[in-house]
Order: sequence, then structure tokens, then C-alpha cells
Amino acid sequence: MHGDHERAIESFRAGLELARTSSAAMEAEPEILASLADCELRRGALANAEETARLAMALARRRSARLAECRATIICGAALRARGASAAEVDAQSAGRASSLGRAAQRGPAREGARAGPANRPGRLTSGQAEGSVRTSASSATRSR
Repeated sequence: MHGDHERAIESFRAGLELARTSSAAMEAEPEILASLADCELRRGALANAEETARLAMALARRRSARLAECRATIICGAALRARGASAAEVDAQSAGRASSLGRAAQRGPAREGARAGPANRPGRLTSGQAEGSVRTSASSATRSR
């Protein structure tokens, strides 16, 4: 779909609709919105790009999806600049959020105080640990035969 922004926009909208109606892959919704905003920006639909990016930013904040929020913030800023806003106006609009996201990403989740992801919560096994326990269980079962 390289360069075919209309088709990409249709695909992102269809994916968004599917995610919302089936309640599947809801964690991808902020990223889908950010990608949709990016396509709208590249197509030249600046007002739509800004509006979609703002939706992505708000949803990403609620879901603690920093990468999607950062992407959406950058796209929103690009749409504002393309519409004639000054750099100072863009910074005021984002309230310096892009800078704070960058600093938080450098500190990492442990120092940021963010909630641990499902695989990193106490009592949960990471995929590597789970694979190891499956192998251990399988080898124990083989030895006991």
C-alpha cells in the first residue's frame, strides 16, 4: 500500500471497526488510530489528521500506550505545522507532552512507576519461563515412565 493512502485509510478504518465491534485486539486501537492519522496527514487531510491524532493521544494516555501516544503527538504536531501553526503553538498544543514521553521512555517503566505489563507482574511467568517449565515437565514425565 506504499503511497496508496486512500486504500490504507480504508484498511485502518476497517481494522478499527473490527477491533471495536469484536472487542478483539483493543490494545492495538491507539496505534491503529495513530497510523490512520499518519495516512490522513500524508494524504493532505490536515484537519482529519489532527482530529484523529488527538483521539489517538487521548486513548493512548488512558491505556498507558506511550509509543502510540508519542507517534500521535508527533503526527498532531506535523498536522498543526502543515496548517501554519508556529513551533511555539505546536509545543503549547502538546503541552510539552512529546518531551515528557521521551524522558519517561529513557527512564524506563521501573523508574517511571508505571504498572508492570502482564508478563512482568509478580506470579506471572514470562514466555521463556513458561517454555522452560513445559520442557521440565515433559522431561520429568519421560523419566518417570
